[in-house]
Amino acid sequence: MSADRTPSCFPRAGLAIAVFAASCGGGPVPSSIRVADRVTLTDLTLARVDAVALDEKQAPIEELDVVVTAVGDPSVVKLGNNGELQCQRFGTTTATVSAPPLQVDIVVECMLVREVAPSVPELELVLSRDDAGAPVPARGGPLTFTVVGLDGQPIPGVQATVTASSPDVFTLHPDGSVEALRRGRGSVKAVFSTRLGTTEVRVLEEVATRKAVPLADGATLSLPLGPGSYKVAAGGTEAIALRAEGGACPDQDAAVQVEAACTFDQAGALVIENPSTFGLGAASTVSVRVLQLP
Repeated sequence: MSADRTPSCFPRAGLAIAVFAASCGGGPVPSSIRVADRVTLTDLTLARVDAVALDEKQAPIEELDVVVTAVGDPSVVKLGNNGELQCQRFGTTTATVSAPPLQVDIVVECMLVREVAPSVPELELVLSRDDAGAPVPARGGPLTFTVVGLDGQPIPGVQATVTASSPDVFTLHPDGSVEALRRGRGSVKAVFSTRLGTTEVRVLEEVATRKAVPLADGATLSLPLGPGSYKVAAGGTEAIALRAEGGACPDQDAAVQVEAACTFDQAGALVIENPSTFGLGAASTVSVRVLQLP
């Protein structure tokens, strides 16, 4: 903290009359001013700087008001009639705090931020399996977060602080890409000033895949599944139907492309069927992919 200890009985423009009178009318003379070196404001409300004049024994001088008498850049922060500060836009400037004959310059940060906007609100990654059945790490992104001012425009050169949860589920790399490690969920959060942006991360696991499986008229393909929730996508060269044995899938008509969310409270099986047309139907070639949800 620095202070100008040169006495002066000539008030600067905007200096409060009461303070001027105290300094030149025989009142107590401060030895120093206790004030923070930096003040951060995060909204448009009027704010007073917490400052106290101290005597030579470093005891507060209660009867002497300490006020802000000037600001460096009025386009960043406005000085009110009562020494209050009001942010005008995002930026940093200085303010002069006075307890005559002393003055102290402090830094004022105006952190006027509308939001921290994520590039995507949700990221879904899928772990596939190698030939041995082991999960293969998946990578997606990169995720970015933009600090947006009150005017709705990005603030140049300003970056939020980014953190990731659930390191056992996914890894957030320095370039913003996300590497999935196992099935689960988590989030990537970015904070700047009082604003928070979040991207939810879901990692699904591929548990069953069949490609180009021939199904004769009335034939079925059964895929055993354990307890859990699943996303199913299946398609055939002819209309197909699916059902859950030991679980539940929503009712739907047979179609060439079928998607469903199925739930199993216990071990069961997903059944893909080429519906029988009394031996007169055509054979179908079926492909199906089953993903287990977190």
